[in-house]
Amino acid sequence: MPTIGFISDLHLTEEQPERIALFLRFLEQCSPKLEQLYILGDLFEIWLGDDLYPPAYQPVLDGLKQASNSLTIFVMHGNRDFLMARQFEKLTGCKIIEEPFILNLEGKSTLLMHGDLLCTDDQDYLKMRELLRSPEWIESFLSQSSQQRIETAKGLRQKSQTAIQLKDSEIMDANTDEVIEYFERYQVEQIIHGHTHRTATHNHTLPSGEQTIRYVLDEWHDLYGQLLISDQNGLHFEKIQS
Repeated sequence: MPTIGFISDLHLTEEQPERIALFLRFLEQCSPKLEQLYILGDLFEIWLGDDLYPPAYQPVLDGLKQASNSLTIFVMHGNRDFLMARQFEKLTGCKIIEEPFILNLEGKSTLLMHGDLLCTDDQDYLKMRELLRSPEWIESFLSQSSQQRIETAKGLRQKSQTAIQLKDSEIMDANTDEVIEYFERYQVEQIIHGHTHRTATHNHTLPSGEQTIRYVLDEWHDLYGQLLISDQNGLHFEKIQS
């Protein structure tokens, strides 16, 4: 079986060059030991379209392109970078995958997702998500000028930050009933996701009595990150340090 890595929630941004440097070092080091890498959303803090990204992102795109010569890299949209599209794939050599995505890990059916769809207690967020992911909104946004897109994104970000401050943190976590629903709907034994920034390994018992497991990936920081590895020893977390 191939050695596969899973990461999410890097939130790379030009304001935090240390985190970009950490990720680039990770790509150099992981390429020899991994055969596949899955990035499960929010690789970037913001992505305003394939035609509009800051110069600070260029080393990341180049690093992904270089790494993709020796391993297969899959990227899933997060709530911050869902506008990545075909040009991003060409620039990086990565393949964008849709959620939920199912694969077999050491004989266990495993569902991959960013994780925000599990947070069903946060109804305001889900309504906003539905709007922003609609083809009509995306087409309208991408038709704006660069400056208009930047201003629109700033406004949405400020609105989001204000809303987060007013919410109970538990509302923004995965809803257990929704987690069970995903296990049953897709008939999987494992779920791997990020988004909540609450890294943990959860055991769930389905109504049928079946035992399942959910791995929650951590966010990355300037000095360290987290990698979940699937190899002959099963699934296990590994810390990435600068």
